[in-house]
Amino acid sequence: MDEYPAMSRVINSEVLLQHFGYWPNFHDAEVIKVTFEALPTWRSAVTFTINVFDMTNEVTKKGYFKLVKKCQIELQLTGIKELVFDYFSFQNVLFEL
Repeated sequence: MDEYPAMSRVINSEVLLQHFGYWPNFHDAEVIKVTFEALPTWRSAVTFTINVFDMTNEVTKKGYFKLVKKCQIELQLTGIKELVFDYFSFQNVLFEL
């Protein structure tokens, strides 16, 4: 797990590691839903639903890179003190996470 330091802070991170065989960098993953919550414990939470995949070097007939190991994950951040949230639109592609 030392190879992937973020894993120690993510509950159930081993499921993602088993699915991909490595810890993904989320490059080109798409955020499709965001849920903001004000919890009764005076803590806030934001849950991101993200389409994640592995991009191969193969190209499809339409000229796109072939995607494999597709899955949808929910990543919840808690105890947020400050958040800037801009530009959420019809397509929300991540550079990395």
